[in-house]
Amino acid sequence: MNIELLIGTWLLTGSISLNSQIEFIGDEPDPNGVENWLNGNSNNFIDQVEATEGLTLTISSDGKFFEERTGEPKVYWFDSEGVLESEVIPFNGHLSF
Repeated sequence: MNIELLIGTWLLTGSISLNSQIEFIGDEPDPNGVENWLNGNSNNFIDQVEATEGLTLTISSDGKFFEERTGEPKVYWFDSEGVLESEVIPFNGHLSF
């Protein structure tokens, strides 16, 4: 993927929450499981997306990203261990391809 396609500021405009199953390889989740699932299903859910706002993502040319909560986005938010949070907690990081 070319990072040039991602550079800029992105505004949350909608969200959807789905229960899905990621395949396992032995005892570990398939590392490509989310991507494989989205590639096969992503266009099937566009009509179910609910409008929301209040979260901004900025990606710079060096791959660093910064999230900012600007309102009360209506999204399910999970921490790094997969625990559902009661509110959106933005974080910063670096993209890895």
